Amino acid sequence: MSTVLVTGATGHLGTLLPPRLIAAGHHVRTFSRTTTHTPAPSGVDAFTGDLTNGTGLPEAIEGIDVVVHCASDPRHPESDVTSTHNLIGALRDSGQDVHLVYISIVGVDVLPWSYYRAKYEAERAIETAELSWTIQRATQFHSFVDTMLGQLARSPLLAVPRGFSFQPVATAEVADRLVEHVDHGPAGRAVDFGGPEILPAKDLARSWLKAHRRHRPVLALPLPGKLSRAFRSGANVCADGDRGHSSWQDYLAAIYPETAAVARPVTTP
Repeated sequence: MSTVLVTGATGHLGTLLPPRLIAAGHHVRTFSRTTTHTPAPSGVDAFTGDLTNGTGLPEAIEGIDVVVHCASDPRHPESDVTSTHNLIGALRDSGQDVHLVYISIVGVDVLPWSYYRAKYEAERAIETAELSWTIQRATQFHSFVDTMLGQLARSPLLAVPRGFSFQPVATAEVADRLVEHVDHGPAGRAVDFGGPEILPAKDLARSWLKAHRRHRPVLALPLPGKLSRAFRSGANVCADGDRGHSSWQDYLAAIYPETAAVARPVTTP
């Protein structure tokens, strides 16, 4: 049984990891800035601290075998870099042989977006550190696509970028993949992981509207710039990567069971 530390344990992905790790026979620690009023489940030791300045890290990492690094803040991309450097430094100073598992995003090395650039810089820091590591890139979570479309649907006209496609993946399946890396040991750059289907933004929008029983015209508009060209090229999907099983349709059926729509699968971005 390994002792596994999960950073970002109160986040969308991080909250799914402790029960899975416990079920796999591991002892689990969590590390986050805040604690909840709910007592930690059996088998979980909760540590509080701040990755951006290293507060609480030495105590949290003492005696661990693996750290699954899920802490991230898209609102402050630079904090991802700082936090990763601080974590690497604390592991180095501890003198322990620790396997660092990092969750990243498909396309961070290509898409010119500040958050993606920060994730890529964090990847580079891990790859050049003197420690055992695994980097798992994944495509956008179902819930992210859901939220994104909800924001676009605030307008009377739901406009989506022309030529964009997405490969939504179930957060739970990404969590399962991370637990596999904990069990199997360091893998370096793991094969990219995405959802079972690549769907045009226009199809995603129409299925989202149907699931929410909303009526909006859907219009695909061209967007200029380097970021748009990278998305149109399919840099955000992994057609040749490993794929999960839970589709966008499955997500809609689970969240909106009475109105879930079928989205047309597309095999190429």
